[in-house]
Amino acid sequence: MKLSLRRQLRNHTYRLRMFSYVAMSITMAGALPMLWDYIRGIEMKNPIILKEHWGMSAIGIGFVTYLILRALMIIVKNNYKKNLKNLGD
Repeated sequence: MKLSLRRQLRNHTYRLRMFSYVAMSITMAGALPMLWDYIRGIEMKNPIILKEHWGMSAIGIGFVTYLILRALMIIVKNNYKKNLKNLGD
């Protein structure tokens, strides 16, 4: 039974970790074009307003998603420890 719980933890952790990489990629997909447009605007002496750029939305979505996934990883780990402790009793 402990082996089954370990495999479940490994599988859940792996999935959540991969989704967290997706969330970080979404964040970077928003940050890089925003930075590119900002630098291009400075070179053309027409700076953009960063708060109105679509990249801010992508950064926000990616960051919030990443935080949620990290919280889920902590919850999964704590549940695993609790279940493992109950098996020992």
